[in-house]
Amino acid sequence: MRKISIIVLTIVSLSVVVYCQAYKKQEAGTFGSLRFGVTAGVNFATFTGDESDVFSRKTDFVLGVTLENYKDPLGINFGLLYFRKGAIAKYSFNGVSTDATMNFDVIEVPVYLRYIFPFNGPIKPFVTLGSYMSLTISGTQSISGEDTQDILSHDAYDAGVLFGFGGLMELSKTNFLTLQVRWEQGFWDVDTDIQNKHNAISILSSISF
Repeated sequence: MRKISIIVLTIVSLSVVVYCQAYKKQEAGTFGSLRFGVTAGVNFATFTGDESDVFSRKTDFVLGVTLENYKDPLGINFGLLYFRKGAIAKYSFNGVSTDATMNFDVIEVPVYLRYIFPFNGPIKPFVTLGSYMSLTISGTQSISGEDTQDILSHDAYDAGVLFGFGGLMELSKTNFLTLQVRWEQGFWDVDTDIQNKHNAISILSSISF
């Protein structure tokens, strides 16, 4: 637990440093229009890899904070997000079906480019492309509604790619509202005992300040 706390604190500290440095550059007029924001949404998660046909997507939530660059047309963006990832596995034993729901608490740091299309309407479409690093801090499994059990053997790290698209609306000179759909794919196995990789589709809404 101490190790997890140190890593989480490090991630948060780095995010604060990045924000402060970026804010200074913004004040100097060299880093575009940076805005701090909050993000919330719904996440549809599953696993890819070995026996991926037995897994289906589970629905959960996403919460976090962002540092976004609204400079047209291209800007770099950062985030610190809390995901609930996992999957639902369907097995059949002697004709009896069993569902196993796996939940993983994940802290994720995405870094991605966003291209905002030059559009004169109230909503500007955009696309995003980037990567992320994450730390899984807990994992549980519940079989057919029975008591949950821990299934994460150690702290699990991951990295992956992400792609998204959405729309941006300017509420005022300092406030922006975005809605986006994001797809991401992990590179590393969920755990040493689970030879599959995280995959998620998220619908996210953000408001900047």
